[in-house]
Amino acid sequence: MKKRHFLFLLLLGVAIVMPLVCFSQVATIRLSFTSQLDHNDESEFGHRIPPKPITATIDFAYGTISTSQSIEDVESYEIWDETQSVMLYAGDDEYEFVSALSQINQNVTIALVTHSYTLTGWLNADSL
Repeated sequence: MKKRHFLFLLLLGVAIVMPLVCFSQVATIRLSFTSQLDHNDESEFGHRIPPKPITATIDFAYGTISTSQSIEDVESYEIWDETQSVMLYAGDDEYEFVSALSQINQNVTIALVTHSYTLTGWLNADSL
């Protein structure tokens, strides 16, 4: 009898968790770094090497973005069309940004704007 209860509880737990795992939608993109600060690119030591791209994971189920490196406070979340000529969304709330992103069914450019820099990435409609 105890085995049946244990087996039942185990199957119930799997039945509850499995749809959450199967249907959670996550997109991973690479973001490039662009400085917002004025500085002289030419120096006596030559040119700087571009910074390493940052990987961002967008979890549509939870409305969150996590990045491979810590970033300072994001002032603006932006969604642009593929050519970066038309802004489709701009806001300061991460959850609303992810929600707006999930409603778009085209290739887009996203930008996370901080005081010091902008992180830009491209998201294909197939991954939305």
